[in-house]
Amino acid sequence: MAACKHAVRSYCRSTPIDKKGHSDADTAIQDLPKNGSSYLFPGSEHGNAPVSFFLSYTLPGHGPGLHMHPYAETFIVQKGQVTFYLEYQAIEVEGGTILVVPPNTPHRFINSGDEPLQQISIHPVSEMITHWLEEPNQPTNA
Repeated sequence: MAACKHAVRSYCRSTPIDKKGHSDADTAIQDLPKNGSSYLFPGSEHGNAPVSFFLSYTLPGHGPGLHMHPYAETFIVQKGQVTFYLEYQAIEVEGGTILVVPPNTPHRFINSGDEPLQQISIHPVSEMITHWLEEPNQPTNA
């Protein structure tokens, strides 16, 4: 199998693939839209993939405002320390942890460590739906 030249690939039935296994749907992470300290992969713009996600690099003391989605959101914490607030419960986790937030659950997170937080936030839909309960992308103090 040929190596992928980029970290993110998406295909639809009409996407031509060359002899090296590359297609016009290949996307480099740095080419994804930037949303604050995160890269956004909207599935709707990549062959209508049934998933969207954020690749987040969050500075200490920062995180999004309180919000919720009509579907579950899965967080893969890769590096760092983060405190999630789910309704009235605070959950502190470190890199190597997977956390699933149930549908319609108000939540937010803050990088509660001393180093940048690296995580992936997976939305199982081609277009994200977010209901903001606080201002988005604001520094938050725990």
